Amino acid sequence: RGADATPTPRGSAGKPPAQVSNTPGASTPRHSVSPTPTPTPTPTPTADGPITAHGEVDAHSTIYWEQNTLTVDVSQPLSAFTVELRIARTPGAQSTGTWLTGPPDDYTVTVTPVDGFIVYRWTLKPGRTVPAARQLFGAQFNHSTGKRDASKDTFLVETPVGGRTAAVRGGFTSGG
Repeated sequence: RGADATPTPRGSAGKPPAQVSNTPGASTPRHSVSPTPTPTPTPTPTADGPITAHGEVDAHSTIYWEQNTLTVDVSQPLSAFTVELRIARTPGAQSTGTWLTGPPDDYTVTVTPVDGFIVYRWTLKPGRTVPAARQLFGAQFNHSTGKRDASKDTFLVETPVGGRTAAVRGGFTSGG
């Protein structure tokens, strides 16, 4: 057995030995899970100001129908808020609906084809407030038979905060 074959326990209270990494200057990994092989723009949540978001292809999607779900964690009440999901127009892609966990009457919802995408947009109406809580947004659509490639699907969440626009963007990971 070579010197590097000694097992290092994972999840122990102690720090892993410094020689765990073979890359000079590399830091200890922040996550203990194996990396996902799915090529997506953002496999982990992203954050800016009071918003954090994570996109996922719903595990109940089928070979004919898909739902992309965006989870947005809001850390303070917001009086302006826009969510946009861009679904790549793969063969047969056609919108079948939207949903959200907040009050539907608080948002203007549009679904439009734009430059090779189906764009789902939720815009908070004037005078309404998004509470500090987890918010979910779903885009549903049919597509040609087979496993659909969601690697070009993206999301964007924006809200004004402190004289600037906080913006969170990313892609959709496979649900499980």
